Amino acid sequence: MTYPLGPGIPQSSANETNVEIWDNLLSDPLVIQHSIESVPNNYYLGPTLLTPDNSRNGVVAYEELLDDGTLVWIDVDPNRQPAEIAPGDEFPLVGFKDLPRKFAEASLIGAKFHLTDKEIRMDRRDLFLRGRTRLANTLAKIHNARVINSLFTNSVVVANAIPAGALWNSSTAYKALDDVRAAAYKVDYGTDLLSYVSSYVLCHPDAAQVLLGHDEVKNFAPREGSSNPLFRKELEGLAGLNWILHRQCPRDKALVGSAQDAGRLVTELPLFVDTIREDQRKRWIVQAGRSEVAVIDQPMAVRMITGILTP
Repeated sequence: MTYPLGPGIPQSSANETNVEIWDNLLSDPLVIQHSIESVPNNYYLGPTLLTPDNSRNGVVAYEELLDDGTLVWIDVDPNRQPAEIAPGDEFPLVGFKDLPRKFAEASLIGAKFHLTDKEIRMDRRDLFLRGRTRLANTLAKIHNARVINSLFTNSVVVANAIPAGALWNSSTAYKALDDVRAAAYKVDYGTDLLSYVSSYVLCHPDAAQVLLGHDEVKNFAPREGSSNPLFRKELEGLAGLNWILHRQCPRDKALVGSAQDAGRLVTELPLFVDTIREDQRKRWIVQAGRSEVAVIDQPMAVRMITGILTP
């Protein structure tokens, strides 16, 4: 050819198209946030066990109900009967001096992963999906550890714990459900001034596995079909309770409680996602976090069973 051709129309390769898609994805943190929220098996215990709440500044003031005696009124005059008011007298004063105020502060939890420009050009979607899943699971694990620890270590819950009659794996003839029923009875009828209804059991999967081998459970009718608790992962209906199994629970303890009554899950910052571009390192950083605190203000809504298995 005598004369060189002029500049042609640039053709975008599939790889370049993928890079553009990646840039659009990483430039919109809300899309990644929704994808993290949709990760399967990402189960947060807080909204199930505690009442969801929020705080603007992350500081929570609360009073812990030690017993139902703190719910009756207190009058400054010890000679005046609360239920008897003489004509012209004042009504008794409802006092709260026996409920000391406590404070808790929400703390931030989070994690991150990065994607290099090289990985984006290679269209390594597996790395993105793996990082997204690990972010979601990390946040869920820390969240669940906080909720479980707040319930199992509460001083009132520990003081009112009910010891098991025997280790649940000592004999298949031992009626371990009697321990559960005793704890549920304490939740339902442990106070005349509060209306709690036992609805769940929170325990380690090992305890549930041992329980499934007990004669009492194996004979639980009906024997076949999806309505049999042996064939349902959550064991819903066994002893009239929903069984929540979690590996972060202590093996030797179980909780029987009234759903969302024991306390509050106070959120300062709900789940958020940030995408940060680092040009000097030619990579993107994806980070996610949340700020919250679990507050136990009605510990009488749960009863702990101890000594069900060896730790």
